[in-house]
Amino acid sequence: MVSAKMANAQASPRKMPKLDATADQNTNGDSQDILEQIDLIQTQLDSLNDQASDEILKVEQKYNQMRKPHYKKRSDLIAKIQDFWLNTFMNHPQIAALLDEAEEEVLRYLTQLTVEETDDIRSGYKIIFQFKTNPFFENTQLVKEFSMSESGEMGTTETKISWKPGMALTEKSGGEKGKVKVGAKRDRGLPGKSGSG
Repeated sequence: MVSAKMANAQASPRKMPKLDATADQNTNGDSQDILEQIDLIQTQLDSLNDQASDEILKVEQKYNQMRKPHYKKRSDLIAKIQDFWLNTFMNHPQIAALLDEAEEEVLRYLTQLTVEETDDIRSGYKIIFQFKTNPFFENTQLVKEFSMSESGEMGTTETKISWKPGMALTEKSGGEKGKVKVGAKRDRGLPGKSGSG
């Protein structure tokens, strides 16, 4: 019975209060003054928010500097674990789904992965991949940098990979016996997938 009353109440037209015409004229001037006061308060709040952002940035920068020695120690220990980064990426469901067998083999040579934020933190960061000597490329370090322009557009730059002869994963088409075709994903035993391809 209560729900029937509620349904009827919702179905009936909404009653609007009647305004006195002289009261309406008096409030128009008052409303403009109130809106100007609200705008002034908002400007003051925006200024406080900007100050807070600057202070928060200083604190973040301070603690980022304090974290660096700890990150370095952790990274040095991780580098001693064989295939750490390969196992890490292969145990991440989204990343593992993107990697083919040749890319997995390259990850066996990855010893360190570091993320460095720009000094102001807001304008970008770079990811640094450190590799031991490997049969794929000459580089021991690959860097992918993400930067935000003043207009708010994200841009990227990356290290050009110096591939060893015949080892460029981006150019291989497969077909040779014993070589893995780039993009040939391996069956990872996911539910609903057969191993026969």
